[in-house]
Amino acid sequence: MDIKLIRKTWVTITIITVIVTISLFAWQNNNSLIQSSENKSVDLTKATASNVDSNIPTETSSNIQKIIISKSIPTEDNTHNSNYIAECTDLDKIAINESLNETDNELLADHDKFIEALKKSSNLESKIVHALIAGNTVSELTSLKSEEPDNKLISFNLLSSCLTSNTKCDPSVFMDARSIDEQNGAVWFLSALHELKNNNTEKFTEFLIEASNAPVYEEYWRDYFSLFESAYSHVGAGNDLQTKIAALGYVNAFALPAYKPLADFCKNIELDKLDVLDACLNMGKRLTSNSSNILSSYIGLAIQQNVFKRFNDDKQLAEIDKTRKEYNEMMILSNQAMENTFHSRKRTSDWLQQYKALGEFGAAKYIVGEAIKLSSDPEFDPCEFDW
Repeated sequence: MDIKLIRKTWVTITIITVIVTISLFAWQNNNSLIQSSENKSVDLTKATASNVDSNIPTETSSNIQKIIISKSIPTEDNTHNSNYIAECTDLDKIAINESLNETDNELLADHDKFIEALKKSSNLESKIVHALIAGNTVSELTSLKSEEPDNKLISFNLLSSCLTSNTKCDPSVFMDARSIDEQNGAVWFLSALHELKNNNTEKFTEFLIEASNAPVYEEYWRDYFSLFESAYSHVGAGNDLQTKIAALGYVNAFALPAYKPLADFCKNIELDKLDVLDACLNMGKRLTSNSSNILSSYIGLAIQQNVFKRFNDDKQLAEIDKTRKEYNEMMILSNQAMENTFHSRKRTSDWLQQYKALGEFGAAKYIVGEAIKLSSDPEFDPCEFDW
């Protein structure tokens, strides 16, 4: 297994977690919505893939790289902690064969070569992935939309890209998306953000209410995994665990729309416009329950908080604060649990399956539970490397 590839993905996830934390402080201290969600882009994955090796301390010989992995002995106090997660701390060095640290699969290790392979492919999934990560997203998705007018995934990503790029998109793009996916609150929500971006508050309000009342809210999160895995397979990268980890690195780095105008709007609505306040509140709840993306969950909490502040609802504000603290604790624990996860091929595979099924937050809760369970076993060695 490619240890470097694992570490690249781990670094990507850690950076995004830091973005979440910084964003949360911005919400709490400045009452302003984070801007960093707009920059959480695929560029992060590319930068991580090309630069992460220089950040990993190693001692290199011709055939062996030594990775510092330490073995911790839990203290009595720690083991009585219900959230105790064993970590390597004593700096014992374990030499791992260099072949485990390198992959001969250039399509996984080199972003540019993956892009080039996608460009040569006639497969639809490959074309979509190329559009999403090659840097000319709106133009390429617009072209694909003309070829596949009823493809909801292409349509949804085109809307999202119109909001996260500087490209001005024709209003018909949003009309077509609502036409083919009219039951999807996420499409109405992106349409609402587009109207707000253009200072059309009347249409924004109309679409926000539609979004909050829609029967489903689908951002096609799970489809991204199968999309990237299929694209990797079609260009000859295989479909093993390495490929799944590489796919996650891209999926986890997609940009989010700019939420600040929405937050400002919901914060300043007149109290007599109960239908609009209710729509804001419902959207906040929907974003909070969006387990596929932790950052969206934090943003949803902040939107709810702004609405409850308008009504001086101390009981609901206390619930929001309690939920936020639970999120913070979960993120801290999940970072600790990630090391244990990546030390085992089976645990990593299980985690990826949970990520696909439950989303980012659900997978975080899963690995925390597994790490706590493992750490309660006095025979468990957190430094054991099992690939």
